[in-house]
Amino acid sequence: MIALAKSLVIRLLLALLVLAAVILGLGRLLAPRVADFRGDIEQWASHSLGQPLRIASLEAGWRGITPQLVLKQVALLSPDDGRPVLSLDEARVELSLIDSLLGAGLQLKELSLSGVDILVERRSDGSVVAAGLEQLGSARGDASALFLIPTRISLRDSDIYWQN
Repeated sequence: MIALAKSLVIRLLLALLVLAAVILGLGRLLAPRVADFRGDIEQWASHSLGQPLRIASLEAGWRGITPQLVLKQVALLSPDDGRPVLSLDEARVELSLIDSLLGAGLQLKELSLSGVDILVERRSDGSVVAAGLEQLGSARGDASALFLIPTRISLRDSDIYWQN
């Protein structure tokens, strides 16, 4: 009886190992094709944020077993006149593969933003808002993308201006 249980556990572990290898292999094969989905990603993000978003280029790669998306020349546009309210040189998104598989949903590990210049101001009522982002997640979008914000966000080569 113990030998049978031991045999089943070993087979289960081997099956999980093979499944993990297949998932990683497919991910590495499909990573170069991610640029083909730039328009779809722009559309999803624009809908989720309630503001138009423009991405100049999109790349994917792997850092160990962590998949990465690199969005270059990203601009969040004003819904009124279409001019950029926030621009950044690069957004690097690391996905938590294990958490995403276990949680059956997309889980972000880290978000790194480069080349951001943003004005943060405190209003007379005490609220704090980033200039140009007041409508982010407004009624025009469902703001579901805001729940994907990881616990670790880093800014590189960026300037944040504070106005009190």
